[in-house]
Amino acid sequence: MTTQQLIQEFEALTRDEQQTPAREIERRLKGNDTPENGAGHDEPQEAQRERRRAAAQRLHGVLRGDGPPPSDEDIARMRDEYLMEKLG
Repeated sequence: MTTQQLIQEFEALTRDEQQTPAREIERRLKGNDTPENGAGHDEPQEAQRERRRAAAQRLHGVLRGDGPPPSDEDIARMRDEYLMEKLG
């Protein structure tokens, strides 16, 4: 999935639905996650913090849309278009 696709999928969610992934990303960026596959396990703690801080700076604003959130009608239209494309 590309970043643009991720953003489009995120924007298709309601504000309430957006809260869960937004919180999870924020939690992981703050360093409250466990490194997977041992990633960062051998790194000093300060190096891990700096790496995470740099990643957070790169991702800042990624989940923010270019404008207001889509209306319910827009979401229904996007969902219908997606299903028509997927299911034909």
